[in-house]
Amino acid sequence: GKKMRFTTIEQKWSHFKKWFDNALKNTQIANPARNAHIEKVMKTMARKCTRARYYSPEMMREEYVRSAFACVDWDETEEVSTLFYIAKDMVQGRRAADELMLDWDDIKKVD
Repeated sequence: GKKMRFTTIEQKWSHFKKWFDNALKNTQIANPARNAHIEKVMKTMARKCTRARYYSPEMMREEYVRSAFACVDWDETEEVSTLFYIAKDMVQGRRAADELMLDWDDIKKVD
């Protein structure tokens, strides 16, 4: 199988650290993701693995997103939402993991 690049692992671990920071805010519980031993392991992995990118997924390429914008049906909410999700990913580099770990408690749905 393909080896994971350290950047991918590092990003996923960063999400966990931030999620725990938020979840444990205002408590006396230490963030288990900010453990000194784990930090040493991450430094070792940074030396052993490369941060080079293997590939960019096809849907993330600029020409794909431009052509999707050119042919989107702006009256179809689901289609537009999906397109914006894909396009946002190009600009901010966010992934589904980010979206799932966001605190949605302060968001109110408007019908």
